[in-house]
Amino acid sequence: GNTYDGELAVVTGWGAVKEGGFIADRLQEVQVPVMSQETCRKSKYGSDRITDNMLCAGYPEGGKDSCQGDSGGPLHIPNNATKTYQLAGVVSWGEGCARPNAPGVYTRVTQYLDWIETRTGDSCKCVAGSGAAESESSSTTEAAEIANSESSTQSVVDTTSTTAASESSNNPEGSAL
Repeated sequence: GNTYDGELAVVTGWGAVKEGGFIADRLQEVQVPVMSQETCRKSKYGSDRITDNMLCAGYPEGGKDSCQGDSGGPLHIPNNATKTYQLAGVVSWGEGCARPNAPGVYTRVTQYLDWIETRTGDSCKCVAGSGAAESESSSTTEAAEIANSESSTQSVVDTTSTTAASESSNNPEGSAL
């Protein structure tokens, strides 16, 4: 399947707008690049914690991430050719929010396509996209179950104006996209 390495992904959620902060009262959105498995395994998580069933997204310097309360939400990649989004990951876990060298970790949906298709059958129309795996499908309920099995929680934050996510602005409007 597609690794999505280097592609700019969009993560959305209703979780905390900063580490330790309050949950959002409006849906939040932030763009983060998908990291290669090699790069992610060189992060603070190490190679023993990142499996082939996971993908990482975020900036090495931190600043933008999902956060507490976003678990189960989508990490999707725009497909400009079809004007659609492809579900690449499901928010799963991470250490803190938007910390340097600690990217968000997502359940890699392509690893579960057979499982999803087996359970959704004809109720899910699988559409192949350019640059996507052989087929793309999504089932919010099943995908959320997969993500929740990884444990932990996260929410979308943007803390580019500070060095630590927990020190970002008290203004939710200024700390999340």
